[in-house]
Amino acid sequence: MSITRLSGPHNPELVALLLDRAAFLPTYDRALIEAIFRQRRTAAGVAAVFNVPASTMRRRILSIACRCFSPSYAFVAQCRDTWPPTTRRVATALVLGGLPMREASLQLGLTLHVTRIHRDVILTMVSTATSLGAVDPAAALARRSCA
Repeated sequence: MSITRLSGPHNPELVALLLDRAAFLPTYDRALIEAIFRQRRTAAGVAAVFNVPASTMRRRILSIACRCFSPSYAFVAQCRDTWPPTTRRVATALVLGGLPMREASLQLGLTLHVTRIHRDVILTMVSTATSLGAVDPAAALARRSCA
């Protein structure tokens, strides 16, 4: 049993963690996670509402769930309020929002170079925190199934 299977029973602790972390997602992504894991709707049912194939919706939901369990997501969600505004905006767009770097730079009105510099700073902070053991152990099980 893992969070990466949409059918069947789920670990209640992982579902609770996913729903807590969904608070940091963009509105559309958060609504998808809540529809599946809180309201217990099927991916096919949600896909029908948005007029997309069920397989596409399943992939999207699993991608969002795996992002929520990544060490970088947990770190950014926990620490971003203490960062300078530009670093915080880049972290929110790239890590929490899951945007590609080019799209994030356009959306934020930054050059790709500046976005890349901030991304590198964020990745260095995540790497340092991970090597020091400041990673969320509660999500270890879910991360294994997302790899």
